[in-house]
Amino acid sequence: MLKSLVLNSYTPTSWGVLPAPLQLRSDMSTNVHMCAVRKPFCMMAFDHRNSFERDLDRIGALSNSARRAELKLMIWQSVRETLPRLPTEASAAVLVDHSHDRVVSEAVAAGVTIAIALEASGQRALIPDATPAVLSRDLRATNGGLGKVLIRWFPDDAASERQQRLAELRQLDQLVSDAGSDLLLELLVPPADGEALNPSARQRWEETVLPIRQREAVDEILNYGLAPAVWKIEGHPDSDAATDLSNLVGSARPDASILVLGGGAKIGDLRRIFSGGAHIGRFAGFAVGRSIWWQPVAALCLEQVDESSARRAISDNFLAVLDIFNSATHATRQTKQYS
Repeated sequence: MLKSLVLNSYTPTSWGVLPAPLQLRSDMSTNVHMCAVRKPFCMMAFDHRNSFERDLDRIGALSNSARRAELKLMIWQSVRETLPRLPTEASAAVLVDHSHDRVVSEAVAAGVTIAIALEASGQRALIPDATPAVLSRDLRATNGGLGKVLIRWFPDDAASERQQRLAELRQLDQLVSDAGSDLLLELLVPPADGEALNPSARQRWEETVLPIRQREAVDEILNYGLAPAVWKIEGHPDSDAATDLSNLVGSARPDASILVLGGGAKIGDLRRIFSGGAHIGRFAGFAVGRSIWWQPVAALCLEQVDESSARRAISDNFLAVLDIFNSATHATRQTKQYS
């Protein structure tokens, strides 16, 4: 059973020469070759809330808040067990929702970058997940980590809706800054109604429509005066569009970095998702979650594996995703230059 939870047995590949480590901070030099995080930056995302509860309910597993907290602690501990196996060039990070104090304290002790999700889960509008005092407390506990905000950019939104969302984002950006952290902005650009109705149409949409709408959304966010340290975006194979987006992001904040999210894709499909930005230094890494941990977590909840086996599977999957990202990067390093 365990073999189905892991892509394959992990063996590190040759990593080559990668950029020197850079510290997360807001007062960095404006040298265009600098990024807010070092590459490869490998973020395990488990800030899922409503969707996590629904998925556990779907398989008939216990899904209350205490159980979800136990499972998230186990996911974090899987990352911690991975640390000795990471290549020295790689930098690990975790993304979790607020009030997981033990995860945060253990990650700080392990020297792992922590991002705290600040937005309420599953909302079309941008709504904070807790009071400013609670979110500020949790951000300060990360010891200079990241405050993550997810913003959904719907193509049919009225201009007034977008302006309201940006105003809310500005307030959260200020809260993050006041807490001594940097902003990680996750940008999701969903298809309009009637678009991408099946997998084939979705792939065409990702290759032709998504890059255009992504750039439009980023442009509007930057024009509002917001310049996140780190962007978390959907990946696609359009290299030219990725280069253009990198240039746009860098024009507002030269040290900004971009992470590619997994979107729940199968691990084997991530190479295509990573490929567009693989040659671009600003595309510093990935932020992947369910692709890595959902199958082992589900198997554990269904008592098909024990916790030790589930943690090992999560760890192996995490390393497999890192290997795929690295392979995509080095496949084009010979012919492409940093944007």
